Amino acid sequence: MPPAPEPGIPSAHRAAIAGLARMHAWELSGEPKQVPQSVSNANYRVETATATWFVRAHRPLLPRERIEREHAAMAWAGERGIPVAPPLSDESGRTVHSIGGTFWSVFPWVEGRSLLRGAMTPGEAGSLGAMNGRLHAVLADWPAGDLHRNSELSWDTEKSIADLSRVDDLIRYYPAQTEEQLQVQGWLRDQLELLESGAARPATDFAGIPVQPTHGDPHERNLMVGATGEPVAVVDWERFCLNPPAFEVLRTLTFAHLLDEPLITAFLAGYRAEHRLDAGTITPCVEFWWQSQLHNTWAYRDRFIKGNRAVEQFFGDGAAALRRFSDAGYRTGLAETLHREAS
Repeated sequence: MPPAPEPGIPSAHRAAIAGLARMHAWELSGEPKQVPQSVSNANYRVETATATWFVRAHRPLLPRERIEREHAAMAWAGERGIPVAPPLSDESGRTVHSIGGTFWSVFPWVEGRSLLRGAMTPGEAGSLGAMNGRLHAVLADWPAGDLHRNSELSWDTEKSIADLSRVDDLIRYYPAQTEEQLQVQGWLRDQLELLESGAARPATDFAGIPVQPTHGDPHERNLMVGATGEPVAVVDWERFCLNPPAFEVLRTLTFAHLLDEPLITAFLAGYRAEHRLDAGTITPCVEFWWQSQLHNTWAYRDRFIKGNRAVEQFFGDGAAALRRFSDAGYRTGLAETLHREAS
């Protein structure tokens, strides 16, 4: 008797995975399994008679050329010593497949584990820092061409205020507000207050900071490690873009909960062993990162306008980071730490 279908998998996705199996001559050996903690894309573990695959339905509106560039960057980095899990190609060499109006890609399943946010050891923080440094050193030579800038490097203060005000209205008029919704509304209003207080600066203030090709999202869940902690693959290159390296370091430190001792020093020691930050960009990038966070409304919009509950995990962390970075003295001290430990 065949296994019961896993609940929650859209029928269109199930049909697309079956189509990929025919394309690659797979003999499926079980039901696809949803990969937990997927935020913007739908990801599946697919077992076949001979191998296990990571199958991705790319998020809507992501252009084919962006996905193909992501795959090219993975291959390029792999040729230069970065551990990667490059996508599977078909007989024509294509790695991106349009099925039912959605773009799909297939990757080898990486046996290992990702690092755990909030529970990393100094050794693991050092490994993550070292990989961030290696990525910056290697990707600096990528022929940038028309590679796009990180979307987090630009913003419109009035739009951010309007977005947060709209979400505030949506929560206010819920028929029965929960304690969680009221807490989120409080965080959102704190951000609105900061934006309207005069703390906001235009993105043009930071236009002169040099950028280079970067992974775009090199946090703890995108570094897979083996049983003894050795790096086995840098995954999820979807945000491959132009960034100031110091900006990306600050992004990783913040998202991976590495801003406190001893983790920040361990991370930066690992980074400095592979690469060094341009000292002249550090203080401007601390301000750049703070302003980017202040203007970022993505999680609120995705949850309350688009209905994506997966982003709820970011609300508390985002609010805590805003409180921390809103302190000018804290930002000064953080810049001093980056100068001392990573430049």
